[in-house]
Amino acid sequence: MHHYEPSLSFWVTHWARFICMVVLVVTGFYIAQPFIMPDADLSAPVNFLQAKLRFWHIAFGMLLFSATLIKTYLFFFSKSSSIERMSFSNVWSLKQWVSRIWFYLSLNGKLKDYGLYNPLQFVTYLGIYIALYGIIFTGLILAVHLYHNGMLGFLYPLLRPFEALLGGISNVRWIHHLLTWVFLIFLPIHIYMASFKHLYKKSYTKAHA
Repeated sequence: MHHYEPSLSFWVTHWARFICMVVLVVTGFYIAQPFIMPDADLSAPVNFLQAKLRFWHIAFGMLLFSATLIKTYLFFFSKSSSIERMSFSNVWSLKQWVSRIWFYLSLNGKLKDYGLYNPLQFVTYLGIYIALYGIIFTGLILAVHLYHNGMLGFLYPLLRPFEALLGGISNVRWIHHLLTWVFLIFLPIHIYMASFKHLYKKSYTKAHA
């Protein structure tokens, strides 16, 4: 079993993305279907809760975008991520696939890791990153319709052709919402598997101490 100590940058980007996802899910569901109605004040109608949550949704979306770009850079170029890159070879190993699937089905058998991730993990994380960039990209397409200055104003003419390619703003919104469910399903499974791996490592270490 490889002994791997995640770097500070790994933990920062990991937990930053987790916090962003939680905030984005809550604010995103509110934007799609408001479930809280603030008290109306007709004399001073300034309590625009929808607008405030939409702002925070975009702000945390940008933070998620930044953290994801940093983590992607670290994966390809950081020396501390070399053990992650080694895991790519597992995807092409039939022996690794068979042994890992058998272990998960039977909770039995010997495991020998090459790199940090087994083939199931690597393929799953690859899919998650594709979904992550997909939800960020569709989020940017939606966001450029709200703020017309700064970076979003610059991106507006660049993203409009992609909006048309995806079938219009309604389709983009549907894809964005669909990808949200990818993470709602993935997160509890990820937490369970991470806890399982931690407990397995502890029991493995005790058994071979």
